[in-house]
Amino acid sequence: MADNVNVANDGATPDPIPVATDDDGTAHHPYVKLEWGADNTQTKVAAGVAALPIQDGGNTITVDGTVGISGTVTVDGSGATQPVSGTVSVTGVATAANQTTIIGHVDGIEGSVDGIEALLTTIDADTGNLAGILTAVQIIDNIVSGSEAQCDIVAALPAGDNNIGNVDIVTVPRATTVVDVSLASAATSAQLLAANANRIALTLTNTDANAVYVYFGTTATATKFTVKIPADGYYEMPQPIYTGRIDAIWASDGSGSLIGTELAA
Repeated sequence: MADNVNVANDGATPDPIPVATDDDGTAHHPYVKLEWGADNTQTKVAAGVAALPIQDGGNTITVDGTVGISGTVTVDGSGATQPVSGTVSVTGVATAANQTTIIGHVDGIEGSVDGIEALLTTIDADTGNLAGILTAVQIIDNIVSGSEAQCDIVAALPAGDNNIGNVDIVTVPRATTVVDVSLASAATSAQLLAANANRIALTLTNTDANAVYVYFGTTATATKFTVKIPADGYYEMPQPIYTGRIDAIWASDGSGSLIGTELAA
């Protein structure tokens, strides 16, 4: 027999209706195009247009050239999960680069955790010192009144001269040694007094008709001096007392002298 047959259409036009079939020598097998959908709705199945869904219990298999599976699909009615053979494409592939990034993040978290662990260990070790710290703070609190600290004298002061508080007048040592000072007038520098660590006062009077230049140090001149005492002038060393060598020179050689008194402790 040949492929394709005519089917009666009950007198309608066209009649008969040609139907495509495949003749295998025994019978005609009709060719069909699939449609699917709800009642009174038809969706044609065509390559690249619409897929043919297949229901398997609560699971759906969509066939359109690419197989998408939601849920677990059983293929033998056993209800068990079945293995899948072939190549499976996964969206968001876990590439080596992504794995390296993830490893880096995990290492960072691990480092932070290690730091926190070390801090907790330190805090735990210091906990034993908290009692001592509390005691010290309480002691400080006990001596502070407002913004000032109280100072208590718990023992007698040692014997001797002791000044407490704002003392404006210091104790001046008393002189126990008196040394006469005398130097004849001359136009060249000469030593008036040697250094004396115990010196506590000095008075001088110039009996010459010429001014005398007194220098706290070695070699006095008319341009290098500490004090200039005029004729018949008087000088008294101020505080603090200088205890080093003292030299003197007159503006001109005369017949007078520089006389005075050095007081020492």
